[in-house]
Amino acid sequence: MLSTAQTLEKVLKELFIKLQDRQNRLFYTYQEDTCFVRLALLTCTDLEDEEFSPMYKVLRFLRNPSPAMLSLVLRSLMTLSERAEMARKMEVFMPDMMKVLEDGNTNIKMKSLVVSRNVIGHLKKTKASPIAVQLIEKLLPLFAAVRLMGEPKPRGQALVGDSYLQGRKSYSASLYQGFSELRELSISLFRDLMKTVVRKNERQMKTKVEMGLLPLIFHTSDQIHSVAKAAREALLAAAELLKWKKLKHLLQSHQTWRIAECLLQRDRRRTEQYLNQSLPYLEDAQATLRATAVRFIGLAGQLLRDQREEKLAEICSTLQALEEDNEPSICSLAAQTTSILSTPRVRQTSRCTLRSLCCWCC
Repeated sequence: MLSTAQTLEKVLKELFIKLQDRQNRLFYTYQEDTCFVRLALLTCTDLEDEEFSPMYKVLRFLRNPSPAMLSLVLRSLMTLSERAEMARKMEVFMPDMMKVLEDGNTNIKMKSLVVSRNVIGHLKKTKASPIAVQLIEKLLPLFAAVRLMGEPKPRGQALVGDSYLQGRKSYSASLYQGFSELRELSISLFRDLMKTVVRKNERQMKTKVEMGLLPLIFHTSDQIHSVAKAAREALLAAAELLKWKKLKHLLQSHQTWRIAECLLQRDRRRTEQYLNQSLPYLEDAQATLRATAVRFIGLAGQLLRDQREEKLAEICSTLQALEEDNEPSICSLAAQTTSILSTPRVRQTSRCTLRSLCCWCC
């Protein structure tokens, strides 16, 4: 009933009539009934644009409903936002939509992303651009590493331990599928948001896009083909926005393995920042992403050899934990990388060796 606009509007009108009488109860609590009454009030009446925004700011039905009710309301908004006229009115919803992206579960976040995509897609660029700059920052955590679940982190510096290896074996396929869909949708929206920016917001957008480059590079190795494809498309859009010709060339010539090295060469001052971004991927449920993170850490660690010996020692300690990974190829890769980075005599002449280890093809 909620997937067709015409049917949904009829349902909301009927609910609005029924629920105005407080003796009628549709949902479990009065608060849930009120939430739907407010949604119906906004969407079932012919409010002009100048009336819609103040009315929503008073009603704020997206604030603090139960997860089940929020999911139901967002499903309704997904349908309603498909219509251009209603989507443009929903611009006022965007601050609360972004809040939902921070707090909601996977299902709720997916629905919020769809509503956000519909709303921004129907706005003029001048209105969409400042919203896009705010929203794009909220997307980064959504396509970051999916960590193994169900066990506490091991103590000490090691990021991956026996408890995580046990958790990886029992990781729910359906749950991971949900994460993959969220990744794909968030990466695709990341790509689209870059294309909506206007000149006055361009500098802010570029700064935020640069923070997403490394996760996007990692996800070109994603085992889910559609996620890897979305990551490549987003990187290409980033190359256009940043006017980075070399990145565009490497993507178009399918030299994916060289992109990480290119990123490090572009701004070596960010090496430690990139290392910190890569560490969570050592815990990812996908072996390809764990391997990609090890390769990148090998490259980045090479740049720190003469500057941050303490940081390099910490990285080597972290990599040693992966020598007990349940994938033999990752155990070997982690051991070789640790050996190269931790031996001073070899480190001075190991650039070619690391480059061969860090080939992006698994």
